[in-house]
Amino acid sequence: MPAARIPRATFPHAVVIERGHRPRWWIPGLLAAVILLTGCSPGTHPIASAASTAAAEPSVIDHPVRTTGCGHTTAGHTITRTLQVNGLPRQYLAHLPAHTRADTPMPVVLYLHGGGRAPADWLHIIDARSGFSALADRHHFIALYLLGSTRPADGRVGWNTATAPLATYDPRADDVLFVGRILDDLQATLCVDNTRIYATGFSSGASMTDVLACRLAGRIAAFAPVEGAYFPLPGGCHPAKPVSMISFAGTGDDKVPYDTATTSGYGAGMEPVTRWLSDRAAIDGCAPTPTTFFAHDDVIGQRWTGCQAGADLVHYRIANGQHAWPGGTTWLGAPAGTATIDATALILAFFTTHPPT
Repeated sequence: MPAARIPRATFPHAVVIERGHRPRWWIPGLLAAVILLTGCSPGTHPIASAASTAAAEPSVIDHPVRTTGCGHTTAGHTITRTLQVNGLPRQYLAHLPAHTRADTPMPVVLYLHGGGRAPADWLHIIDARSGFSALADRHHFIALYLLGSTRPADGRVGWNTATAPLATYDPRADDVLFVGRILDDLQATLCVDNTRIYATGFSSGASMTDVLACRLAGRIAAFAPVEGAYFPLPGGCHPAKPVSMISFAGTGDDKVPYDTATTSGYGAGMEPVTRWLSDRAAIDGCAPTPTTFFAHDDVIGQRWTGCQAGADLVHYRIANGQHAWPGGTTWLGAPAGTATIDATALILAFFTTHPPT
């Protein structure tokens, strides 16, 4: 079934909505406005004062970091690098778009995979099959893939969000620090627009995306978790600034409770999606009740208004939706999601129109 077009008037921040149609990264005049307001090039945003990182760990940088990698980029290929983070070897893969200039700062879309696979070749599987690399070539951004933490018990990878039930991860696997170090390395190597770094992820990668929204909101401009499992963070969620976020969840997901908390098994202690959304709205100072801007077939689109500092909180609820990426096709082992909307197109449109608040 073809996707329905969401009228632009009902969701003014969306550049495109239809499946199969992708957004352009630069809106006329927007880049010039950013340059005018910052007084410098888009890839060399001034480093924020230390006061803005008070809520972060000393080793985690939660503010824009100056990019020094412009002029070093070789376009049209992928690079795989290994770093030592907290004594553990950690890997990432960056797909560089073709036909780009080495001195032109580019946005970054950071994709966090789901859990449950062995680490061998996982990065290259994501690069080839996620679809983000092809879109990076078309719309001139860097697609960044990170390899998660390895569970000593079974050797499979996921994300150590420091929340139940992930206590079996190596305690040295600080994945917030890992993301920060990867961004440091990327900005020293490639021409990155440090005001347009974004994060999305599926399943446990969505859970990690939510953690980053609490811990690295000063460095990452917007977030897009898809079918995430949300556990309360130890010490609570205290982002450096209000967070712009678009999220997706199915009411029929057998792994993530939507309306009612789970009291046993994997989901014990997990927040229902509805409670997590209420918490997110409260953190951003948004109106407590969302408005509906889209209703078609199995999908309801909701938006919370009045958020602080122009932050934007948007959610798509898929009736009876499973643990799947919306878009009508299978997604790296997950079943096919609803064909009513294309999560990838919506995420890229949201990122395009959400520079830092």
